Amino acid sequence: FEDLEEIIIAVDADSAGIRLRNELINRLGAERCRVVTYGPECKDANEHLCKYGIASLRIAIEQAAEVPLEGIFTATDSVSYTHLTLPTTSRV
Repeated sequence: FEDLEEIIIAVDADSAGIRLRNELINRLGAERCRVVTYGPECKDANEHLCKYGIASLRIAIEQAAEVPLEGIFTATDSVSYTHLTLPTTSRV
């Protein structure tokens, strides 16, 4: 796995799957991992496939979310934080 720039993790959404996902992220590096989220009430890829079809499963995989990195903030985070922390000014 050392030569891969991106790793998509698609595990079951139960407690064992979540533990596996977290361990894989820890071992492979959060900066390279993306995590698949299944449709409502789907615990795994097979349930998503049966309920929503192959096209939807492909979309779920293509839209796998980046793993947030601790201590790293995006521009969106900065805008949200700035909006929350800057005092408002009043015009006189």
